[in-house]
Amino acid sequence: MSACRHAEHEGGLGAFGHFKNYVDLLWNNPDSGSQKRFVWNPWANRMLRKAFDNQELGAGPTSAGKSDPFALYAAAMYFNRPTHTLVFVMSTTSRVPNAVSGKR
Repeated sequence: MSACRHAEHEGGLGAFGHFKNYVDLLWNNPDSGSQKRFVWNPWANRMLRKAFDNQELGAGPTSAGKSDPFALYAAAMYFNRPTHTLVFVMSTTSRVPNAVSGKR
């Protein structure tokens, strides 16, 4: 994602536009075989755009729909740059970090 050279104001897709295409190709493409689909909505768009604009981001209150967009963001970043990606997950419940790590 860091290889995106043309920002939106320069006529390019920008990092978020490339990310959105990447997600649609891997998860929302019927030919991909993925059983998980990501539904784009204004809140997810806003949070993820901000994630690309900032190095650090805190995002909203409980039940604000953060889990899926940021799990997707973390997975996409890891798939693209596994040796340069660090994801820190915090939750008030113990289920969320375990779900992200694959532990039960």
